[in-house]
Amino acid sequence: MLAQEWDQATMDVTDAVNQIAETQETANETANALLEAEALSEKQNVDQQDLRETLRAQSETLAEYSQSAFEFVNQWQTGAERLDQLKTAAEKGEMPADAASQISGIREMIQTGQAKAQEWNKAAKEARVAVDSARQVLQ
Repeated sequence: MLAQEWDQATMDVTDAVNQIAETQETANETANALLEAEALSEKQNVDQQDLRETLRAQSETLAEYSQSAFEFVNQWQTGAERLDQLKTAAEKGEMPADAASQISGIREMIQTGQAKAQEWNKAAKEARVAVDSARQVLQ
């Protein structure tokens, strides 16, 4: 059961990290497209400037989340190694003396991973709203 929880949390974390990266790339591309846009009406120019600022702010936020995600994924890989070691030990019937502590740590990491995935998905969703608004100006 612990391994299944870990696998599900791994998928959640991976999906969230990918959403952050994809949204960050799309926000940057859209901001660049706004800079290259043909002459717009005065209102569109004001909207365009506001959207560029919003996209810039979202890109900075996504960059921070991306860095945080990268650091967390490194910790996650360490947790995966610990889980694999526990599974191997269980198969051999040689559980370490601190197995309960290790399992507790892995469960805590699963909860942290799921919480971070939700946070990252929320940030990506908010950034996508800004990107979609900017794309409407470009159409």
